[in-house]
Amino acid sequence: MLRRLPCLALSLLFPVWALAQDVPLPQKRAIYEADVDFYGGDLRSIFDTTLELCRAACEAEGSCRAFTYNTRAAACFLKTGVERRDPYIGALSAMMVPLDDPARAIAAARAAELDFLRADDLAGAEEQAREVALDYPGTGDAQARMAAAQAAARGFDFRRAQAAAGQAVALADDSAMWRAFSEYSARIDPRSSTERRELWRTALLAAINAHLRAATPGERADALVRMAETLEDIGRGRDSIDALRLAQAAAPAPEIEAAIDRAVALFGFRVVDTQVDSDTASPRVCLRFSERLVAGAVDYGDYVNLPSDDLSVSAEEDRLCIDGLSHGTRLEMALRAGLPAQSGEVLSRTVPQSFYIRDRSPAARFPGRAYVLPRSAGAQIPIETVNTGEVEVAIHTIPDAGLRDALREGLVGQQLRGYDEERLRAERGETVWTGSAQVATELNADVTTLLPLGEALGEIRPGVYVMTARLPGTEDWRQAATQWFIVTDLGLSTVQGAEATHVFVRSLATAEPKPGATLRLIARSGAELGRAQADDQGYARFDAGLLRGTSADAPALLSASFEGE
Repeated sequence: MLRRLPCLALSLLFPVWALAQDVPLPQKRAIYEADVDFYGGDLRSIFDTTLELCRAACEAEGSCRAFTYNTRAAACFLKTGVERRDPYIGALSAMMVPLDDPARAIAAARAAELDFLRADDLAGAEEQAREVALDYPGTGDAQARMAAAQAAARGFDFRRAQAAAGQAVALADDSAMWRAFSEYSARIDPRSSTERRELWRTALLAAINAHLRAATPGERADALVRMAETLEDIGRGRDSIDALRLAQAAAPAPEIEAAIDRAVALFGFRVVDTQVDSDTASPRVCLRFSERLVAGAVDYGDYVNLPSDDLSVSAEEDRLCIDGLSHGTRLEMALRAGLPAQSGEVLSRTVPQSFYIRDRSPAARFPGRAYVLPRSAGAQIPIETVNTGEVEVAIHTIPDAGLRDALREGLVGQQLRGYDEERLRAERGETVWTGSAQVATELNADVTTLLPLGEALGEIRPGVYVMTARLPGTEDWRQAATQWFIVTDLGLSTVQGAEATHVFVRSLATAEPKPGATLRLIARSGAELGRAQADDQGYARFDAGLLRGTSADAPALLSASFEGE
């Protein structure tokens, strides 16, 4: 009597079976026969199921040796054996070949060697071994199929060669056949980039299956070399080194040794980039490696041959840096063989390196973002320069109307780009001085020079100013320095409390209070948030609520002036 087994109940078999696995090979291998019904040996039946679940049920059932799946009725019939084979359109039957103990032991030993692979690589190889008979169905003699595959390959018909090799693999599950299936898959001319990736993945999994079934040192080496070639194809050149080293250990050969040397040079632990920071006051050289270093746990000075004890070596993630260098000098050094990476890899040979530390590039910058300067002929702005004796300077002033627009546009206090300076000059402010300024110079040193505003502007009026400085002949805005400053007789100090912000106005010249000054609190949008008048002690206050705005309403500027100014 046939009984129905729900698919849900069958699905519970998979976790138990997965836990029982000790090698990445199917417990039983299916050899399919299409349009054939296996008669006799009935074990049990499963209805409303799929071919995959039918095969999995037979694989998990210890006494199941075959099954027939009726594709029309979605019915599965598990069998202990086969009495006869009857033609039946729509039936797909399979003999199940159990994994024997020698094959299990070989696969377990081979899998343990592949710790450099990803977990999904071994899982994918197992799934490929389970599906290959469905993907390449066929009956007959496996050796004859392999002969057909080899003949097709000699004619460069690698698609047909792959198909024939796949049939041979499904019939015999042999290491050499898996290796050939891998090779032919990799050599197919793909029709698209998607197919190329699929073929490379197929080739890698087949090479893994070849290694898992390799019974002799020669078979192991051949499978591992094939695996290394495929790993390189898919962009995992670092893993290919491990595969080649295993191959050399299994069956040493000069050609494998040469392949290892090539792979190490291309993908092994090595220097991949160098950088000379010569524009800093203390230049340094850094070498970037293909892998992270053992920062803090290894004295890398022992692995670097330097010309002077005054130089120091430090490791930072994947970089090794040399400090203590001088401008205008050449550094000749060598990285010694054995220099270690965090992964345990080491440099396979001594690597000489040569660097020239050039003089610093000319540069100009302002040391501060903003200044408040007294209204005095002696007012000065400091500028720092490197390796230049001259800078081109422009000074712009911004009236109140333009200041509000500049605040709204986010220009005030920021580095000006070229078009910002042009718009500021044309629409928001006025250019009050342009010209060249002579600055002190000392080779490769940061030199500070005070630029006298009184000499440039004559009478300095109160207001907001912005100065730009660039190297002569330079138009690139990224190389222009920007300095904002305010010229005023009034000095402001503020104290912020829970209920209000308190403002004190004093003379910068005498430090005396400035009664009667009008104070304005301006938002980022340029709108006036509040106004207050300083009392006879130069004091005024703004309620705390005025300072709680956000975005465009956030306070940006506090100004002080006397009516009429």
